[in-house]
Amino acid sequence: MALELDVLKLCKFVKKHEEPNLDSLLHWMTEHMYLTGLYYGIMLSQLLGQPSLLKSPVNSIQQCYDQTSGGYGGAPGYPAHALYTYSAVQLACLLKEPTLIDADKVVPYLWSLVDPVTGGVRGDLYSDIDTRFCYCVLGALALLQQLDPHDPRCEPVRQHLLACQNDDGGFGLFPDSESHAGQTFCSLASLALLESLDGLKREPLLAWLQQRQQSDGGFNGRPEKTSDSCYSWWVGASLSILGCKDSINTTSLERFLATVDSQERGGFSARPDETPDLFHTHFTVAALGLLPSPKVDPVHPVFCLPVSALPEALQ
Repeated sequence: MALELDVLKLCKFVKKHEEPNLDSLLHWMTEHMYLTGLYYGIMLSQLLGQPSLLKSPVNSIQQCYDQTSGGYGGAPGYPAHALYTYSAVQLACLLKEPTLIDADKVVPYLWSLVDPVTGGVRGDLYSDIDTRFCYCVLGALALLQQLDPHDPRCEPVRQHLLACQNDDGGFGLFPDSESHAGQTFCSLASLALLESLDGLKREPLLAWLQQRQQSDGGFNGRPEKTSDSCYSWWVGASLSILGCKDSINTTSLERFLATVDSQERGGFSARPDETPDLFHTHFTVAALGLLPSPKVDPVHPVFCLPVSALPEALQ
């Protein structure tokens, strides 16, 4: 079965997430992730060529700003976190509203999350170090055009990231932790931003990434796991960063994605016969923007943004 992207149905799926359902348990379980969900929705609307699909989120973004720290929380009243600060910066790029982010306040907050000795990065002042947060901090700094790879503060981060690569080629949350496709993308994108891809163990990394594509055409996140649509992005973008996107069997991948395309509800699910959600829909459509797809705008593999949304210096 070939993948036939139904843009109208996808837009309806995205639109129905715009207004909160206060009677839903899911709403209260995910309220703290509101800002990133907003990024998913605006990103999808632009990738699908419908930039006016959702109402302007500018006020909502501003309400998530934490004046005490200088970062952004996941929803109004929540404390600042690296992930949601990155989402706010991504949204500013999508909206072409660079003045929405006060770099003079956000940049010091982002650097405060970096351990100047070990180079590890925390999501907030209380969480553990994690390569995902390293990516969020560096990505936000780069989009704000406030990242200099030659800044001495970057060297411990660079060494920490390289130490997170395992003998099998993949990267983990921190040194000596299990390789995972999500962490591999975050580490690769971070090293690309630091202009340090030449420090990688490239051959085992490529082999590990290529082994993630399964017999059903989809990608898994680590060995012995089933395929999941979101890894189409994490693995696909990683291979794109390495200049090896052509190693993806795109015909098989699209055949797998057709099985997780909800013809009834719109959107994409993680696996066949599961409920579609905004997270997996966003990363599936973003992956299609890497292939490329005639119905999806081209996507930058490091920033997970439409190439057209990036500051000119980063395109």
